[in-house]
Amino acid sequence: TVTAGTFTIGNKEFTITNDTTINDLVTMINSANISDNNNVKATAYWDNLAGNIVIQSEASGAIYINIEAGTSNLTDILGFTSLDNHNMILETQELGHNAVFKINGTQYTSASNVVKEDISKIKGVTITLKDITEGDEVINLKVERDKETLADAVEDALEAYNELMANVDEAIARGGTLDDQTTLKRIRNDIKNCMSNMSSVGIKTNAASSSNISTANAAVVNLTLDRDTFFDALTQNVNAVKSAIVGDWATIDGQFKLVNGGAFSRAEIQIENALSGYFELQSKSYENQISQFNDRIKTANAQITRYKAMLERKFSAMESIITAMQKQYSSMSIGTTS
Repeated sequence: TVTAGTFTIGNKEFTITNDTTINDLVTMINSANISDNNNVKATAYWDNLAGNIVIQSEASGAIYINIEAGTSNLTDILGFTSLDNHNMILETQELGHNAVFKINGTQYTSASNVVKEDISKIKGVTITLKDITEGDEVINLKVERDKETLADAVEDALEAYNELMANVDEAIARGGTLDDQTTLKRIRNDIKNCMSNMSSVGIKTNAASSSNISTANAAVVNLTLDRDTFFDALTQNVNAVKSAIVGDWATIDGQFKLVNGGAFSRAEIQIENALSGYFELQSKSYENQISQFNDRIKTANAQITRYKAMLERKFSAMESIITAMQKQYSSMSIGTTS
């Protein structure tokens, strides 16, 4: 008899009750495999011929599915764990096969057909195994630099730079919210200078021409990437492109430092310095001003309270005098009549 309680598949614990059906159990496992961050790493189905639940691994290669008995004896009855000690029975699991392949004569093994550099030792290269070769058949791989991905990354960075400059220029323009911030204007110019002189790798502003004579800020400031020039530069000297964009880095006195060039890296350093310097100081300055205004408001409120109390005392005294005068007048009037 199956008892209510818990059991584990993968890293996911499941709970069944006395009302749980086979269909409920299969749905429970498959739903968790989709929604629970792949902690289950297995799917389930009912095998009519075998009359049993089949647990199938979602991972490739010769990898066991972790199945543990909990407070329920379900996995013992299904034959996944032992009735005696509840340990997982490895013999009931039919393992997949690892991929075995050679690169330049050296044999490697991978649980997945997607082989990354941690296995192949080819830096920056991912190899996807498509089929099984026969005998000593050799497949030649031609590894080329992914120019399109590099160009996309550069364009993403340029888009972020253009947006940054547009926002800053709007703020520091005449009548802008920060038009009096000379330090911010200097930081803006320093960042712009870092990103200049990169036409050799295809990064430049829109040049004026007969069809484009705009003097709008976007046309003057915005940087664009000429992909043809960028690809030509990569073909001629990839290291020169790297130096121009990200620069050359080295460990000096235990710190990883920029030692040469790198427009993007220099701009990043300028921005980080501004965030930890100018903006942090400005934030503290505004906080101090707000604190001072709050103190002034508190002092003014205290003065108003004291002035109100003084007026109330004076009005109370005047009211007492008027009341006394009314009584005296009343007494004088009564005496005259009699």
